[in-house]
Amino acid sequence: MNVTEAKTYLRLIVGDQSEGVWSDTEIQTVLERSNRRVWRLAATKRPQDFVIVHTQTYTKDANEINLAVNNSAGSAREIMSIEKAHYQETTSTDFAFIEIPMRSLSEVREGESTWFLEQEIMRRIRNHPYEMTFVRNGLEHNTEASVMIRPRPSQNLSLRLYVVPAEPYTTSLSSGGTNLLDGKHEATHEAVIFDAAYLLSFKDKSLRQEFAMERERILMAILDEPLSYQQVD
Repeated sequence: MNVTEAKTYLRLIVGDQSEGVWSDTEIQTVLERSNRRVWRLAATKRPQDFVIVHTQTYTKDANEINLAVNNSAGSAREIMSIEKAHYQETTSTDFAFIEIPMRSLSEVREGESTWFLEQEIMRRIRNHPYEMTFVRNGLEHNTEASVMIRPRPSQNLSLRLYVVPAEPYTTSLSSGGTNLLDGKHEATHEAVIFDAAYLLSFKDKSLRQEFAMERERILMAILDEPLSYQQVD
């Protein structure tokens, strides 16, 4: 569903087809807010359905690197999690991307003699194994995030990360042809409409509960259907 269709649908639901209550700018502002809210709700329930493939180089000997995942406006895009990670040495063409186990920050061990011994054994058996952890920098909704690889790589690594963003790539819905939720799942778009109706109903609370219930019904009905990965250049 594109923005023009979404605005028409939303005005029909809230009974403002004549545009006598809410301006087009107000409707767009609410849709943008709901577009982000529903994305986060859905991605929290089924993160694997909202994964994008992000590639970036991990510089050798680096303690950590900041993730550079941007939205359509060129601003940093908040990241919820990393579902899976792979690497390839940038100087090598002998093997495909190899998976890096994801660990919590507390599980990434460094400096213990037994850990170094384990890593050396695994190096010989499995060809340069690493561990990776994902860290948000600062507050919960801070868009800055980083990844840390241990042991520190002695040469640059080309990373392929299956990242779960906390918001759509397209944050502005100023273009009428722009699709809601980056064009993912037409059925999910209706949840955005009913969430926007819920937000608009602060002026008239008579149908707020119904709008919220319809949004949840839509989300529960469609989130079991898998979505495909989207490559990000």
